[in-house]
Amino acid sequence: MSMFKEDVLWLEPLFFDSNFTMIEAKFGYQMTSSSSNFSSSTISILTATATSVAGKLSNQNRAFVLKWLVRIVGGLLIVIGGIGNTLSALTLSRKKLRAQVTSIYLIALALSDLGNVFFSVLNFYLVRLDPHQNMRLYSNLSCKVHIFFTYYFINLSPTLLVAVSVQRYLAIAKHHYSKRHCTVKNAYMLIGLICLFSVIIQLHWGIFYELKLVPENSTTNLVNHTINFRSICNVSNEYPNYFWFRSNMLGYLQWFFFTLCPFVIMLILNSLILKVIASARRIQQRINQKNQRKKAKQRNMTIMLLSVSCVFILLTAPASTFMAFGHLFNNLHGPNSQSLWIMFSLIYYANTAANFLLYFLTADVFRQELRVMILSLPGCSKFLPACSKFFPECCRNDGENAVAVATAAVGNNAGAGGTGLLATTMAVKTQLTISPLLEPTTSFNNENSYRTLQK
Repeated sequence: MSMFKEDVLWLEPLFFDSNFTMIEAKFGYQMTSSSSNFSSSTISILTATATSVAGKLSNQNRAFVLKWLVRIVGGLLIVIGGIGNTLSALTLSRKKLRAQVTSIYLIALALSDLGNVFFSVLNFYLVRLDPHQNMRLYSNLSCKVHIFFTYYFINLSPTLLVAVSVQRYLAIAKHHYSKRHCTVKNAYMLIGLICLFSVIIQLHWGIFYELKLVPENSTTNLVNHTINFRSICNVSNEYPNYFWFRSNMLGYLQWFFFTLCPFVIMLILNSLILKVIASARRIQQRINQKNQRKKAKQRNMTIMLLSVSCVFILLTAPASTFMAFGHLFNNLHGPNSQSLWIMFSLIYYANTAANFLLYFLTADVFRQELRVMILSLPGCSKFLPACSKFFPECCRNDGENAVAVATAAVGNNAGAGGTGLLATTMAVKTQLTISPLLEPTTSFNNENSYRTLQK
C-alpha cells in the first residue's frame, strides 16, 4: 500500500489534466514577471517549461486513450459481471444444483464477485469518468463503508476459492471422509465462519479511515495567492502508527495471504485432483454404466473448478503483485506506472465477469439448469428454441427420454398381445431419425428388443 499517497486501491485517478493546467499557469506567470528583464536565464526557463508542456501534452493524449479504454472495457465488465453473477447465483440456487456442496460455495463466490462489481469496478469506472464521482467522497460514512466493503469482497473471493478447492479435493480423493463431513449444512456453517472472519480481518479499514481535505495545488498572481483543496478518503491523522503499518507492511501481508497462499494451495490441490482423475481413468472400464455417468458429472464439475481457479490466478496476480511491490519502481506516480496500474486493474476486474462464462462453457448441468430457468420465465420460451448449438445436451437428453418412453411402450404392447406394435416401432424409428445424437448402444438395444418381440 505504500505505493500511493492516498489509499484508493484500484481507484487512483490520473491528474494529467490538472497538472497540465498548473504548467500553463506557471508558464503565464513566468512570462508576466520577467517581461521587464528578458535575460538568458529567462530564456532557459521558458525552454524548460515548453519542453515540460510538450511532455504533458503527450501525457494528456495517454490519459485520453486510457479514459476511453476504461469507459469501454469497464462498462462491459460492469454489465457482464452484474448480469453474469446474478444469473450464476440464481442458477446454482435451483433445487437440482443447490443439493450439491460445491454449488453452495459457488453461490457465495458469485455473490462476492457481485459485491466486487458494485464496490470496486463501478467506482473504478466512475472515478475515471470524473474524480468527483468517487463514491467514497460523498460523506465520512460512505468513506468508511465503501473502503471496508471494497477490501472485504476483494479478499473474500480468493478465500472462498480455496475453500471450494479443498472441498472438491476431499470429494474426489477422500470420498468416505467427504461423505460424512462435507455436507450442505457444514458448507453453510463454514461459509458463515469465513465471512465473519473476513469482517474481523478487514474491519480496520472502516475504523482508521476518514474523509478529510488536503491541499491540491496553488495559484499565484500579482494580487493574491490561492490554495485549492480536495477531499480524500485516507487514514486519519490521529493514527500515525497505523499509517506506518498501512504504508510499509499491509501491502506485503495482503499479497502473501490473499495472492501467494491461495495460488500455492490451489496449485497443489488442483495437481492432486488431476492425479486422482488420471488414476481413475485406468479402472474406468470396470465400472458399470450408471457409475460412469456419475463419474462423468464429477469430472465435469472438476474441470469447471479447475478452470475457475486457473483464470483467477492468472487475472489477479499482476495487480496484486504490483500493489505490494510497486514502491520498488522508480517514478511510481509517473504516467507510465499509472498506465500500467490501470491495465492491471482492468485485468484484475475481468475476473469478476469471467466465472459465469466459465460455468457456461465447461459445465453441462449448469447450461441445462440455466436453460430451464430461462424457459420458465413468462414469454421466454418463444424466443429460446428447445434445442440449439448452445444447449446440445438438452437435445440429447430429450432424445434419450423419448426413446426410453417408446421402449417402455413396446414392452407394454408385448404384454398386451402385441397390439399397437407397429405404431410404437414407427415412433422409435422416427425418434432415432430426429435425434442423431443418441448413443449407438441405445439404438442397438432398441432393435434387439424389437427382434425379441417378433420372435
